[in-house]
Amino acid sequence: MPDHQRITSPAQATRAARAALGAVGLADVRRVTSRTVTEGGRLYGTIRTDVYLAAHHDRGAIADLLRTLPGTVAVDTEENHVYAYRAAAAEASADTP
Repeated sequence: MPDHQRITSPAQATRAARAALGAVGLADVRRVTSRTVTEGGRLYGTIRTDVYLAAHHDRGAIADLLRTLPGTVAVDTEENHVYAYRAAAAEASADTP
């Protein structure tokens, strides 16, 4: 995936998730937040977006929507939450012009 499609910050991930939810009429979720995963494990270095749901939301539909976002590597669901893990854009190296 080209780097211009990858997210670079938790704020950008939150905006992208909100835009995607709003585009399909799901802007009324309780809350959307994002943070960088800083602990070990296979998802270290990804950006986790948490979508907090109201009782009337369909977890599966929201999980399916989040899976379509660029860079998504995993989506997990719980009773009142859907979590999406997305790959962050790589930092430019010293060899990159």
